[in-house]
Amino acid sequence: MKKLFIHTIFIFSAMFGYAQNLVPNHSFEDTTSCPVTLADLSKANNWTSPTDGSPDYFNSCNGSVAGVPNNIFGTQSAIDGSAYVGISVYDLNNSYSYREYLQVQLLQTLTVGQKYYVSFYVSLADSNDYAIKEFGAYFSDTF
Repeated sequence: MKKLFIHTIFIFSAMFGYAQNLVPNHSFEDTTSCPVTLADLSKANNWTSPTDGSPDYFNSCNGSVAGVPNNIFGTQSAIDGSAYVGISVYDLNNSYSYREYLQVQLLQTLTVGQKYYVSFYVSLADSNDYAIKEFGAYFSDTF
């Protein structure tokens, strides 16, 4: 399965005089334990998957398939710290439209009319032959 790495996802802040990151564990450093297999997103505190997809959690404490910077999909250093998440957004090996997503509950409720800034880093895995053109974030009042 081809993966798209997401590095230090969602540096998200309100724009009122000072930057305050509203995403807990934005660099996936806060863990319950080191990931053992690829689909160990549950080891990164606060992050979950809203579907049956299985986002992969990569951390330098894993010296094997889920390691940083070297892992089963290639080599990629973390932008901040020693961890990141990989998701599959397009898979030619399945007859159905397989996608992986991840989600996190923000530290505070967003205010209508307030401007916010969101950014994230996206890197195509070394082992991939295909990329996507666009990547985005979705905000909901339910979790």
